[in-house]
Amino acid sequence: MIYTLTLNPSVDYIVSVPDIRVGQVNRSESRRYVAGGKGINVSAALSRIAANRGKNGEMSAFSGHAAICLCGGGFAGKEFARQTQLQDFESIMLPVTGCDTRINVKIEHGNTVTEINGDFTADEEAIIGVSTILAGLNSGDFLVMGGSLPNGFPTEYYAAMTELISEKGVSVIVDTSGEPLKEVVRSGKAFLIKPNRHELGELFGVSIDSPEKAVEYARKAGCPTLVSLGEQGAVLVAGDVEIVRKPPKVVSGYTVGAGDALLAGFVSEWTRSRDYEKSLIAGMDFAVNYIEG
Repeated sequence: MIYTLTLNPSVDYIVSVPDIRVGQVNRSESRRYVAGGKGINVSAALSRIAANRGKNGEMSAFSGHAAICLCGGGFAGKEFARQTQLQDFESIMLPVTGCDTRINVKIEHGNTVTEINGDFTADEEAIIGVSTILAGLNSGDFLVMGGSLPNGFPTEYYAAMTELISEKGVSVIVDTSGEPLKEVVRSGKAFLIKPNRHELGELFGVSIDSPEKAVEYARKAGCPTLVSLGEQGAVLVAGDVEIVRKPPKVVSGYTVGAGDALLAGFVSEWTRSRDYEKSLIAGMDFAVNYIEG
């Protein structure tokens, strides 16, 4: 079973405008609401992969996947729950009282996205509830923990849960940044971390401007590391394995969520082949297809 975890849920209010004129009235060409959060994005991508395989007559290598997520109140909480329940995956939703689900505003103009993100606060009851669910995962399961931590969760939460459930044989994949990522790296217990170039650079206080430099610092992380590099592709470092993969073709388009698609493609293939190179290729191919729509 593949699980994803979204602790900092959001409703993304996405508006498309021809151009942004600061200090003036801007009129949108389109608008939509989307349930947001890295874990939710990965679950949605896994559903798309499974559907594509089903059309091709392929059997899935895993029994299913589910999204574990918090959900606050207010209009945004109701919309987040509605949007999530419309998806083709099981959702395990824990309500959070006293705080509305955050709304993130994403303004699309051309191939550029300007984001204004809200915040979210979870209580002690939410921490206990999530921890209880994660402690119940079984050997052989995969868990993708993604995104920032909400207010109220300790910085070391991802690292602590990674240490706890990896001892049970759960493969934990972490896609976060900043101090929570540093704590995970210090623990050395993650099956895989997936920073982008900026997050990896922040981890070591450097600028990652090439695949070669990404490989160098992924090696320093000390645990299997998949680094997304945008138009330069991705690199994977795991023990003696060192793979640099460029995109199969030049693409342009809306790239928000492409890193989540890369990770979903990687995990999905890994459950079938247990092969790093095949998994990276599958992730890259799916991310390109995701960008192209």
